[in-house]
Amino acid sequence: MGLIVETARVPMRDGTVLTADVLRPDRGGPLPVLLSRTPYGRAHSRQVEDVVGMARAGWAVVVQDVRGRGESGGVFEPFHQEIADGADTVRWCARQPWSDGRVAMFGASYRAATQWLAARAGPPGLVAISPYVSPAGFAEGWTFEGGVPVLGFTRAWALGLAASGSAPDEAAARRAAELRDLAPDPTAREPWDEIFPPARNWECSPKQKYWAAISGGGPAPPVAGFHVAGWHDVFCEGALAAFRAARRSGKPQRLVVGPWTHGDVGGRVAGELDQGVNAEAARVGLPEERLRWLRAALKPEAADLGVTVSVFEMGADRWLELPDWPPPETEAEAGRRTLRLGADGVLSEASQGTATVGLGPRTVAHDPHDPAPSLGGRLFGVWPRPGPADQAEVERRPDVLTYTSAPLAAELDVVGTVRARLRVRASTAVADVVLRLCDEYPDGRSYPVAEHGHRLFSAPDRDQDLVLDVGSTAWRVRPGHRIRLCVAPASWPRLAALPDRYTLTVVHAPDAPSWLELPAFRR
Repeated sequence: MGLIVETARVPMRDGTVLTADVLRPDRGGPLPVLLSRTPYGRAHSRQVEDVVGMARAGWAVVVQDVRGRGESGGVFEPFHQEIADGADTVRWCARQPWSDGRVAMFGASYRAATQWLAARAGPPGLVAISPYVSPAGFAEGWTFEGGVPVLGFTRAWALGLAASGSAPDEAAARRAAELRDLAPDPTAREPWDEIFPPARNWECSPKQKYWAAISGGGPAPPVAGFHVAGWHDVFCEGALAAFRAARRSGKPQRLVVGPWTHGDVGGRVAGELDQGVNAEAARVGLPEERLRWLRAALKPEAADLGVTVSVFEMGADRWLELPDWPPPETEAEAGRRTLRLGADGVLSEASQGTATVGLGPRTVAHDPHDPAPSLGGRLFGVWPRPGPADQAEVERRPDVLTYTSAPLAAELDVVGTVRARLRVRASTAVADVVLRLCDEYPDGRSYPVAEHGHRLFSAPDRDQDLVLDVGSTAWRVRPGHRIRLCVAPASWPRLAALPDRYTLTVVHAPDAPSWLELPAFRR
């Protein structure tokens, strides 16, 4: 089968023209369309996706440079432009003589963001999307985590965009390239206005008007969705939240979660750990499954696809087939395993009672000149290296509290959302608390499983009783391993650090014990 490859100029409603590549078989009738919209250049998309294989499989494939990037006209303003431009491009695709009027979208990261934003406009012809490693909203889950700015990602992303064509001038582009290779200074404010002007808006609160149109709230887009997330991806929690919201649309939804980082969706090695042969997306046929699922989603009987979930269980090298995410049985109280946090730094079974649990407060101090660091985990980029990294050095710091269980006598499958119930107080009105769940190996290595930051607001030195997410996971704790919860006032540079000194105290009291809730999976 031969292919026709052509360049198309796609007009937007305001007269701006965007450039796209179109690949389609050289014979056959009108075809369903696969559309991807990218800020990274059409050539890059051809490198990371088998667009030729998609076209040979009977799709008309359209890869477009978004506004202000590549060969497309206009000025790049992330997120907001993609609602109208995405809708206009879908309409254009549906009306072409080589199109049968049905459009599906594909792509990862910002190429997934363009799918969510186009779907929000509800353009005729858009039937299905397949977002990889992306939330549906771009305040919480993309730019913020629990109200804390996700500095490690936004900084690297903005500097990369500025260095590759979206800086105001050549001097700003050079400055972006220089800063991109330097570690950020926790006490210095970088000149976003000069380097990448759109980023100045990202520093405002997620409740500000700027985020309203792209926050991910409101009704779910009425499209079918094939969602892919990674346990070690910077957008893991946002992608899972997007899937949960999409279920409310009544359209078919499919979720696949592997042990992957943002930059290596489908690999078996994440950080310092080999996740096992079954972690490989190619081995389980994920690329082929996506195309089959999207084609089925375009058919009138698509409702039969329903809602299906497959998640990889780390430590077990196996995939779990679930009816939903999170599993209903581990969200119920009967499916939660509770470990108490003691002032002695011990995680103990709730059944042991408060008599065996250390009482009293534990306090750490936040130093803005030397904030508690992030090491591995849900990072973005190539360096620092994302994925599991031994936390032993971080856990020895005086600004990190650790709570550790006894070695497990039998394996424990933790599948779902891990939560902590804490009584805390801070010495300032605004403070951050970062919770990190780790798997301590018998030889003392400690690897992060999930982590989540939270920004707290209260009167200084006033106790707060909080229920906080630690994160989502599917993880087998093996016999002889220990479960560890770390509590810190920062995770720099993954999360922005507050500029003022303060103390953060965890209170351990009989009337309000602090504890860790694990979703214990039995099947």
